[in-house]
Amino acid sequence: MDSAECEDKVLHHFKRNGFHISERVNIHPSLEWQPPIRVRRVMRGRSSDAVIIVREDPSSYKQNPDWQTLVEVRHELPNLSIYFVIPTGIGQEPLLTELQELGIGLYLISTDGVLSIVQADRVPFEDTVISWPINPNLQYRNLINLYKVFDNCTGYLWWLDKHFISGGFELLDDWCHCENHIVNVTEIRILGSSMVKARELDRLKRQFPPFRAELNHLGIQAEIKVITDLNILKSLHDRYIISDNTAFNILPVSSLIKGQHGSLYLEDNPPDFAKLWSISTVL
Repeated sequence: MDSAECEDKVLHHFKRNGFHISERVNIHPSLEWQPPIRVRRVMRGRSSDAVIIVREDPSSYKQNPDWQTLVEVRHELPNLSIYFVIPTGIGQEPLLTELQELGIGLYLISTDGVLSIVQADRVPFEDTVISWPINPNLQYRNLINLYKVFDNCTGYLWWLDKHFISGGFELLDDWCHCENHIVNVTEIRILGSSMVKARELDRLKRQFPPFRAELNHLGIQAEIKVITDLNILKSLHDRYIISDNTAFNILPVSSLIKGQHGSLYLEDNPPDFAKLWSISTVL
């Protein structure tokens, strides 16, 4: 079984078990080493990342120039799960010993595509909690952390904030226009409310059409509505970024822009955005 066939079977295994197969991108901006497969799963409000490295043989990894980079990966990203996959029926030494040094997991794959774990990764695969801080002293880092939330969105990005202001357009537009950056959404919906001041509502109405036109040029459909029902507004407190199988609790747009203390974190129980959208008013 060659590496391509082995990789297909590994991908099938993880997809069947509810994992999202990410694009083949570097797992850390400062590291050039690029693993064959990266997977992500969100369960019970927790997100887990793992790198799956498919090998055709169990030869010493230390003979490979990527070994030092792998050490750096484990050091830089201690909460990242890393697994090797090699064909069954062949000796596992010395690879197993070397992987044990770093606490990296190892799977064997049979010819019929069945994976069996030999050694577990030292990082529990479902226990990586995503939470990124916002700090008034780290304005650039704040922007990076917000972009990480946006980057976790696939298919669509829905933003619910009853105090949404026009500054949110700029945050989204800058993210969509980042160089060498792939935006994995084709739809952005913004759900604000009539609670903002009349002057801000006018600004939203004025700035949304050119914002929408720019995103349409990028192949992204943008829409905005506002909630006017006071009873519904009273039931909402937090702000959310919602996407396919992923939701984040975030700060108000004004707090993100000012860099006020807070955190961006995975949300277990977001409100029903689609239902709120259906009963809201076009701006």
